[in-house]
Amino acid sequence: MNNSGRIDLHGTTTRLCARQKRNTPIGLEDDGHVLAEGAHIIIEGTNDNAIVLQKASTLTCNDIEIRGSFANTLVASSGSMFVGRFLTEVAGVSATTSATINIEAGSKPVIGPLSATRGGVISLPDGKVVSGK
Repeated sequence: MNNSGRIDLHGTTTRLCARQKRNTPIGLEDDGHVLAEGAHIIIEGTNDNAIVLQKASTLTCNDIEIRGSFANTLVASSGSMFVGRFLTEVAGVSATTSATINIEAGSKPVIGPLSATRGGVISLPDGKVVSGK
C-alpha cells in the first residue's frame, strides 16, 4: 500500500498469503496505515519479510500469527511505527532511521535477531529496549 492509504481491519480475522517469494504480505510505504484493533491477522508464506513499514507508515494490531518461514518478521524504517502482539515466535526484527517498534506481550518469545540503527527503537514485552545511534 502506497501514498497515504489506510486499511481498517478492526475486529476481524484476516488471512494474508504471499505466494511468490518476492512478495511481502504486509508492505506499507509513504504514510500507509493499517489499524487492526481487536483483529487477528494470520500471515502465511515463505518469504524474506512478513511485515515491512517504510516512510512514516503505521501498523497497530492486537494479535498477529506468523505461519511459514520468514527471514524477518518485522522491518520498520524512516519514522514508521508498529504496536502489536504476536501469537507466534518473532524472528528478525529491525528498526532504522527513527522507526519505533513496540512488541506487546504475546504467547511466544521474541527470539531475534534484533537490530536498531540510526535512531530506531525496539521495545520488548519484558521491558528490554534496543536502540540505535
